[in-house]
Amino acid sequence: MNSALTLATLLAAIVLMINVDKSAAECCYAPLSCPDQGRTCYDCTGADIYCGVGKCNAVGCNCDGGCRAGHSGMWCWNIASGCKDNGLPTTNALTVNNVTQVFARLDADRDGRASYVETLSYVSTEGLAANKDMKYEFYLMDKNHDGFLTINEIDA
Repeated sequence: MNSALTLATLLAAIVLMINVDKSAAECCYAPLSCPDQGRTCYDCTGADIYCGVGKCNAVGCNCDGGCRAGHSGMWCWNIASGCKDNGLPTTNALTVNNVTQVFARLDADRDGRASYVETLSYVSTEGLAANKDMKYEFYLMDKNHDGFLTINEIDA
């Protein structure tokens, strides 16, 4: 009886770990537009599509090392620098988007999964991942290779 209870507790803990809330997971987008370098991250460096410390996946999530950060004393935050907040009602208006927000935009037909066509449409509409091999990037994100991305797969 005790071993059955212990096993049930262990299984419940594993299920909880697998179903962790992804709403706080990061996707890194350029918040600023500066005259000399275009899309600019909060650390005042130019964005190479996204503002991850390391490589990001094709939709700007799961960036190695998280998102680049800065502080209000840096040059690009000074109004005199000429940098402007992107201020657009798109994902690019935000430095850090949570995965839930990104997935909501990615899953155009709201079926809980994103097809390759939806993913390609999203990155094209947002002006993202222009230099990436999208078929390969999609394949890398699609962990179970069912032809669709889930919210967990875009931040895995």
